[in-house]
Amino acid sequence: MGTYGYWLVIIAGILSMLSALYANLLGASHIAFSMARDRTLPRQMGEVDKGLGTPIKAVVVTAALLVLTIIIVPDIAVAGAASSLIFLISFALAHWISILSRKRSKPEDLPFKAPFFPVIPVVGIVACMGIAIFEGIKVPLAGVITLVWLVIGGVLYYILFGRRARVVDASAEGYDPKLVSLRGKSPLVLVPIVNPSHAVPMVAVASALAPPITGKVLLLSVVRTPEEEWDPEKHPEKLNNAQRVLKESLSASFGIGLNPEALTTVAHEPWEEIIRVSRLHRCESMLLGLTNLNEKSEERIEHVMNRVDSDVVVLRTTDMWRLSEVKKILVPVRGAGVQDELLARLLGSICRKTNAEVTFLKIVPEDATWQKTDKSRKALFQIAEDQVPNGQFKVVVVKSNNVSEEIISHAEESDLMIVGLQRFGRRRKEFGKLPLYIAQQTKCPLLMISRGR
Repeated sequence: MGTYGYWLVIIAGILSMLSALYANLLGASHIAFSMARDRTLPRQMGEVDKGLGTPIKAVVVTAALLVLTIIIVPDIAVAGAASSLIFLISFALAHWISILSRKRSKPEDLPFKAPFFPVIPVVGIVACMGIAIFEGIKVPLAGVITLVWLVIGGVLYYILFGRRARVVDASAEGYDPKLVSLRGKSPLVLVPIVNPSHAVPMVAVASALAPPITGKVLLLSVVRTPEEEWDPEKHPEKLNNAQRVLKESLSASFGIGLNPEALTTVAHEPWEEIIRVSRLHRCESMLLGLTNLNEKSEERIEHVMNRVDSDVVVLRTTDMWRLSEVKKILVPVRGAGVQDELLARLLGSICRKTNAEVTFLKIVPEDATWQKTDKSRKALFQIAEDQVPNGQFKVVVVKSNNVSEEIISHAEESDLMIVGLQRFGRRRKEFGKLPLYIAQQTKCPLLMISRGR
């Protein structure tokens, strides 16, 4: 073909290279876009240009990183090999996730049949990792660059983005219980039942804590025995009462579509027995019910919280309260804390069941500047958006020096209030003055949550 053929091949090679570059840039930028939506990367990269409908910021940042890589690693072959290694690792992970997703899904939820499963994804994993290892050995510098890149990414994730990503993830699980199943989780919620009249609200909250697909609820009734030897055949009334409590609780559970397990135990110290059962069954959460909060019940709850590593949720309500009737939820916020994951999962589950509106309340000092107030409002909106992604929320920032009274005032207009209890350690009191005072001064149904250690 002579000179024309030569230039034709050159042009075709350049176009092929540009096409591959464009495809990689497009794929990498959309991965970054999705990670930003999951809060794994800065949220700004998840923004879409209104005019073009494309994630411009994600594309620009990805292109900038590509140029920076070329500048730092002037050897194009090495830079290309490092890029290929990262993509190969990503593809291998995608194959692995497809295996897990298909195995953990119900047959009726699978959109298509996969002949010879899992042969094809296994072959894909082996091929991707085989090529990656070969390329890493063939181009050692590319392997070093890839390793450094992954380490930097892991450090940045855990330092800057990990907490928010876990909150968003917990919220997603609350809204879509299938995610819990796909991730292989089987959370167990322990619900000690003392008063059968509280069975309905207790079971309803337990169903919110435990996802309906994989989550399990264990109803516990403890027969309190005297110090002296107790013969259940001679004095069966205690055992009969415990079984009656479980029977009514099971009936309430079946009424809302929950199929819990039931357990009756015998112990001289009921609270120590609750702790023992929680540890034995490795419960993820524990739900305790109260009619009112006083000094005695406070000590008991603190004792339990100091002895278990599971999440602890305390429900203070009346016999007639129903979770399904909740329309307004109040969440006082003091700052982004350790309760955020549990709160997000709980809010997601409750909102899925009730379509309630969540009000996030922040109290700032009366002398706070406009800048500080606006900053608090933006931070509160960000927290609300992470925890209630469906948009059924509002943020309220109030200037006041009396935090407790403002919260109590807003609680009067709410169907449910959720407050966090910070775990400080084995020897320090868990109940701060503010949560305790709010609990004692309000009649609004109250959920006090404490994230496990």
